[in-house]
Amino acid sequence: MSIDDLARDLASGTISRRTALRRLAAGALGIGLAAAPTVLAEELERGNCPKSRRCGKKCCPKGAKCKNGKCKCKAGKKKCGKSCVDLESSQDHCGSCNTPCNEDETCVGGECTPNTICGNDVVEGEEECDGNDLNGMSCSDLGFDGGTLACDNGCTFDTSGCFILEGCGSRECGQAPNGEQCGNCGSGEFCTADGFCQPAAAESCNGIDDDGDDQIDEDFQDLGQTCECSPGVFGVRRCNAAGTGTECVCP
Repeated sequence: MSIDDLARDLASGTISRRTALRRLAAGALGIGLAAAPTVLAEELERGNCPKSRRCGKKCCPKGAKCKNGKCKCKAGKKKCGKSCVDLESSQDHCGSCNTPCNEDETCVGGECTPNTICGNDVVEGEEECDGNDLNGMSCSDLGFDGGTLACDNGCTFDTSGCFILEGCGSRECGQAPNGEQCGNCGSGEFCTADGFCQPAAAESCNGIDDDGDDQIDEDFQDLGQTCECSPGVFGVRRCNAAGTGTECVCP
């Protein structure tokens, strides 16, 4: 029996390491007892090592090459412990040896980056936005005067629909003195005469356009009509003090 046969039997599990050492020590291979364990270990290591990773009496780690009798990690990889790893993408050695990423992270470019899915309409990690989820932001929040904010395929803000106005001054909406249109109010708001967005409210009888439809006290049809105060004496219906309706104001 050769040393290679013995190594193969041990590797395949046909015999135990104890049996292999006993056979070797008994002189079956013509090797002295004192040298038997060392020789067997070296031969077994060579026997189990792929030719592409064999370097003298050693077996190089995966990702290494043999140079001048020494194991060297291939380009782009670094030896961490007994392995050659790519620090740019290794989950257990991200950026440097023994720097693992968390389960919800992926090593990208040597940095542990939160796992995100761009396109699932949920803002995650370093995403600015995702689909219809603009993270509560608008063109105005980003320093523009108005417009429509969008999200591009890279989950970053697309401001091509935003605009900056000149000549509007402090006006938020409506038409500026120079004729320029100053933005639009949001849903449930209306633009006041002085150019500010204001939440729409139910129309009251108060001489004000409460609901922003460019009409004043339109819900009170008898406002301004003639009413009889006493036989032969007439007055005019005006808004009551509460603004909930009209009352007859007599001379």
